[in-house]
Amino acid sequence: MYKNLFLCLLFIISLIFNIFNVNAKPLGINDVLNEALKNHPDIQISSKNIKIAESELLTAGLRPNPNANFVLDMLPVGGEKYNPFHRYYGASLNIPLDINNHLDYKVEMSKLLVQAAQYQHLDILRQFKLRVRLAFVTTLALRDKIELGNDNYKRLNEFNELSKIRLKNNDIPEVDLVRAEFIRDKYKSELEASALAYKESLVDLQYLMGRQQLRDTLELESDIENIEAPDSNSEDMAFNIAIKARPDIKWLIEQNESEKANLKLQQSYSKPDYAIQGDFSSQQLSYFWGLSLNISLPLFNQNQGEIQKSQVQIQINDLVMQSMQLSLAKEIHNARENMIINYRIVKDHIDKLIPQSKEILKTVEYSYKTGATTFIDYMEAQRGFNETMINYIDDLFKYHLSKNLFLSAIGKD
Repeated sequence: MYKNLFLCLLFIISLIFNIFNVNAKPLGINDVLNEALKNHPDIQISSKNIKIAESELLTAGLRPNPNANFVLDMLPVGGEKYNPFHRYYGASLNIPLDINNHLDYKVEMSKLLVQAAQYQHLDILRQFKLRVRLAFVTTLALRDKIELGNDNYKRLNEFNELSKIRLKNNDIPEVDLVRAEFIRDKYKSELEASALAYKESLVDLQYLMGRQQLRDTLELESDIENIEAPDSNSEDMAFNIAIKARPDIKWLIEQNESEKANLKLQQSYSKPDYAIQGDFSSQQLSYFWGLSLNISLPLFNQNQGEIQKSQVQIQINDLVMQSMQLSLAKEIHNARENMIINYRIVKDHIDKLIPQSKEILKTVEYSYKTGATTFIDYMEAQRGFNETMINYIDDLFKYHLSKNLFLSAIGKD
């Protein structure tokens, strides 16, 4: 009894520890992706579709069942006397012959559909990973905005305290303090709105991770300030990579190949089908056996409709492939151009704009503390610095957004 109580106590302590320490370890993008791929129902549903295709392949490989027919004693026609020597009984077995290779065509088509289902699953994974990455980057960008906002709010508080001291010393008019407090309070409202957007992004990210218990905090270890120069691949090279790597392209190819196999299957139904039948019977104390051949005669119904439908579907698949290639070229072009431009903008912020903005703010702040400049000059410098940093975070987000879109467009993680 004590042993069971001890085990229950250990389980409860472990559960409480896990609840309060679920976010103890910061999560990187790989941690988030692994959890999302493991837990989200959409991924599990997609994998089940492969099982369905495999089940259809199993069904396609099964040979048609033979037909058995049994005949027992025949009763006399009304008015006739029953004669026991007229008893009749017999049996027949009908076995279909796959002369036209229906089974082979079904198996070939089903195998191609299994491969198509696998590629479709991979494309769902590609799109889902992109959603997770974009949600992750969005959360990081909003997190950095919150951190920047808290630093700026702290700076504004310090500025207000300094303004109070300068007002007591009659160094500034009272209106400057009122303006400073107004700007600080207005900024606090904007900061609260940013905090709400950040919490919403955390909820979206945890939803993609398949978590049922959503939290307002989540420690993420990655830093969106890590950037890399775009590769030098041309659009043609990127397009060729995508054609070979994109699972949706491969899915459409397998779909088209399966439709060609289906066309062969439908054409085989336009030919006569054969079945061999063995018969055994007993009548008037004599035994009979024999063989017969059954042949279907496709004189009128030669499966013309299904053959035509399959031919049209192949033409449609070819047109869909052309449309997909056009869309892919556009997708790669836009994502690549945006990635290159956003990278240049971010580098310009890092190399020029942020250092200049910091230096200006530092100089004007010192001048204001020493009374060498006005309140308006200081607030203008502070506003310029805030805008520069916010634009920098926004451009970082746009860079990572376009980079992830480009990598996903060419079929790379």
